[in-house]
Amino acid sequence: MGIVDARNCGRLKYKDVMYGEVTVRWVWDGQKLVARKVIEVKEKNGVTSIWSFDEHDDIVLSEIRPGAQ
Repeated sequence: MGIVDARNCGRLKYKDVMYGEVTVRWVWDGQKLVARKVIEVKEKNGVTSIWSFDEHDDIVLSEIRPGAQ
């Protein structure tokens, strides 16, 4: 499991800390497909958002042990 805290990223307007499953996704980096560790969050509106550990300076992503939420 993982935590996504995007509350400090004003342009996204997320008000809550989100929880999701930590997985690996293949992502195109402009030249090739690379494996990236991500957090998949199932949001209230039914959409799944993907948050990459490699891409966000103003968003905090961290892993937690199961049952710690």
